Amino acid sequence: MDSRFLDDLLHETKQIGLRPDRLKTHFKRFSSFAQRGWKNHTFVIKASCKVTNQRILSYKSISLLPQGNDFSGIASFIPAAGSSTRFINPLFEAFSGGRHPNLLADWILPPGFEKHSDLGSLAKLLRTPKALFPCVREGMTFLELKCREHKAIQGLDSLIFVSPWKYSDRFQKHAQETMAAAGTALSCLEQGPDLSTVRVNKQGHPVKGEQDQVSPVPSGHGALLELFPRVRKLFPSTEALFIRNIDNMVGCGEEPMKVTRTFLSFYKLLLRNVQGIRDAIRRGLMGMASSLVAELVEQLPQRDLTPQENIALEDFDMESRPLVSLLLTLFQTPLGLLKRDSLPSLYARPLNLLGQVPNSGKDKGGTPVIIESSVGDLAICLELPHMNETERDDFFSDPAKATHFNPVFAVVEAVDDLTTYRLDEHPYWIFAEKAWRGSKVYYHESLLYELIGNSEMANLVFCEVPRSVFNPNKSLDDTKEKKLADWL
Repeated sequence: MDSRFLDDLLHETKQIGLRPDRLKTHFKRFSSFAQRGWKNHTFVIKASCKVTNQRILSYKSISLLPQGNDFSGIASFIPAAGSSTRFINPLFEAFSGGRHPNLLADWILPPGFEKHSDLGSLAKLLRTPKALFPCVREGMTFLELKCREHKAIQGLDSLIFVSPWKYSDRFQKHAQETMAAAGTALSCLEQGPDLSTVRVNKQGHPVKGEQDQVSPVPSGHGALLELFPRVRKLFPSTEALFIRNIDNMVGCGEEPMKVTRTFLSFYKLLLRNVQGIRDAIRRGLMGMASSLVAELVEQLPQRDLTPQENIALEDFDMESRPLVSLLLTLFQTPLGLLKRDSLPSLYARPLNLLGQVPNSGKDKGGTPVIIESSVGDLAICLELPHMNETERDDFFSDPAKATHFNPVFAVVEAVDDLTTYRLDEHPYWIFAEKAWRGSKVYYHESLLYELIGNSEMANLVFCEVPRSVFNPNKSLDDTKEKKLADWL
């Protein structure tokens, strides 16, 4: 793309709220994507993270730790800006196959659907975000059920939804009706044009939408990192965000609530210890910092250091070695980051906990692995597009290799300074290929779990959570048998 064309495009997109600096990054990355033959880059996987190699902490081990119900400082953060296209696909297939209205009774559909009996009317009606679709026979929406889950957990601070562009008022009203009298601080943010990109064709030129204008498209969940400072301004007491997908139903029963509270209690334990270590390091009290490390280590299983890690440890004085050892064993910090003066900056990184689900052998999704990087081997929750085809087939077909997947729960330390995530420089992005208005289009997405689940960028811990809290609803077929009683 020549510079004059890009300048004209940036001027046009700025008028609708897209950020020129982000678009420049996206087009630079598109050039790399195109040079690879319109293929996303892949990473070299060195090993799996497992309970057996103690790179994932077992649910049993964290369930034995002290439990609490004070989750102050933690806010629920629910990404809900996704469209309903995939969710309603069975309905479009039924229409296309001439099966309407025979199968309508099988699905839980929005009120008024029966008035729209052609594909054009259906497409217009079903632009509704997935969060506002009913997910049980009684008509309760995904958003309403997430509100109920929030109330059932008890002890959390605020509840924050991320809506599509121009839907925050509707989300706010809907959530307020459900949360009435609960006394919960509530906010609905948007993944609007400032967190979006544009669709392009194979030549890298924008594909125009209505009125021959560039149309924004959300640039992946990774862009939601930029909302963290906004949350801190809205709710200054927020220390961490409890991230859950809008369409994964946990429910309010005794067992899922016990799992949720165990997970949150473990994070609070980690956070208080890390905060104490940071403070001691800042004050130059290395002995106190090492004592706090010892207290934490006593409560958790620890993996043995590798030969290379043992050699690196010898470069540090005896007082600092417990601090370095914790960075390696629990937080899986890459060796290339360890320097004699790096302890303050390494412990200052955000503390992020990802709860991974055991893999049945048929599951595919973000998977905790060790990959090669410029700073040494690092732990990451790697997404499918960043694995080559051989690794995808071989890795996921063997549950002995990919023992866990899908971070169904994540608690991420809320930071004001996002420098650690290197938003314009990191390699954790893809170009998605989609069919849109009859044409093949591409657009940039950054991957949230590869950023927050990354031991270079954060003090990262993987732990196991039971499959009982993994109940994704990806299409109408997943909700058609569900009743409200299933989730209460």
